[in-house]
Amino acid sequence: MWVRGSSACQVFGRTGAPSGGRVAEGARAGDIVGGRYELVQLIASGGMGRVWKAYDSRLQAEVALKELWLIGPMPPEQRAALVKRAELEALSAVRLRDHPNIVTVHDVVVEHDIPWIVMQLVSGGTLQQRLQQGPLEVPEVQRVAEALLHALAAAHRLGIVHRDVKPANVMLSDDGHILLADFGIAAPETGTGITSTGVVVGSAPYLAPERADGKPGRASSDLFSLGATLYEAVEGVSPFLRDSWLASAHAVKYEPAPPMRRAGALQSLIATLLAKDPQARPTIDRALTLLREAAKPQAPYAPTEAVTPPEEPDEDEGSEKAVLVVTNETAGPVRIHLGTEALGSVDTATTAIHNVEPTAARTMRVKAQGHATVSRVLQLAAGRAVKVTVRQEGEVLHLLGDGVPPRPLGLLRLGQPRSERWLRLVGPGR
Repeated sequence: MWVRGSSACQVFGRTGAPSGGRVAEGARAGDIVGGRYELVQLIASGGMGRVWKAYDSRLQAEVALKELWLIGPMPPEQRAALVKRAELEALSAVRLRDHPNIVTVHDVVVEHDIPWIVMQLVSGGTLQQRLQQGPLEVPEVQRVAEALLHALAAAHRLGIVHRDVKPANVMLSDDGHILLADFGIAAPETGTGITSTGVVVGSAPYLAPERADGKPGRASSDLFSLGATLYEAVEGVSPFLRDSWLASAHAVKYEPAPPMRRAGALQSLIATLLAKDPQARPTIDRALTLLREAAKPQAPYAPTEAVTPPEEPDEDEGSEKAVLVVTNETAGPVRIHLGTEALGSVDTATTAIHNVEPTAARTMRVKAQGHATVSRVLQLAAGRAVKVTVRQEGEVLHLLGDGVPPRPLGLLRLGQPRSERWLRLVGPGR
């Protein structure tokens, strides 16, 4: 029963079941839901509903209540089916109640065809609110990434897909905990994530490309949304936010994320999470490995350094080799060519060292599966090491390091018979 104050049963100023639309907009402080939850204060409002601070009179404890909006007029049987589905989906999230990085769902109450989700009340704010003060530093984002990866791992093990990972659903508690919230729209991995009216569940700038295309969400879809969330956390801007839902969905599907300026060691992880192809995104275990590697102390970077050749050099100084050091921070192996010479492949998260002939200018070419070849001109001096790091941002490869000036040269459009792709250049090419 829904009671407003001590009066008889009243639903938003009228009796009877609502016929459709955002019917919950009339709820206000003092209303009682399920005979035990008194609405105290409105906390937040979004496209899927509103969140209230409430008081559980039975347990004498504060809780959070989310009212889910069922948008649009519809026949009674269709509405009943949607209410039932929302109830079942919310109940599926109850199975995650013991995880330290997930906001606990305690109960689900249906009042006059409106589902209410009873959740743990977290003292603190959202990541979205925190980002209004500016981007986070890399170590802070690493903590957020680790917490959310563990939360998603727990959900995915139970076959549950969140479907709406974004800064507004990441809670930063006053006691330092990081929790993923709003599992109320989570669903089994076999679900479509689309309402009966054809509305895709989720926020466009954080949707995975396949979900923006209307395809079912999978575990890998949550990882793309995580990548967009981490990008915004460290860079301070959403990579795919545009002026409208359709424009944001188009950016998610077709546009690469802008180059990262502040991500540092997190670039590799974020770039692989933002892969347009679900198969190219890392598993959670792989993502955690990349995160641990990013957390390792980084040695001070020097443009060039003297090295001891691995073989005994000839007395003739002119016979000394140059050393090319290639580190692969992409999601897969890359093939390296220097001039006409094939130097072989470098596996992901691996560094390869090659002794090469010194030259004032020699073209290095890097190729990865599914990516256009990237080439740069290197200066290779005898007895010196040149370090090159291969990084990936979405579908774009970057070469960074010695002899590869970081100054952007703009965009080069590569015409291909079957498709057109864009390649961002980060230094002088061939």
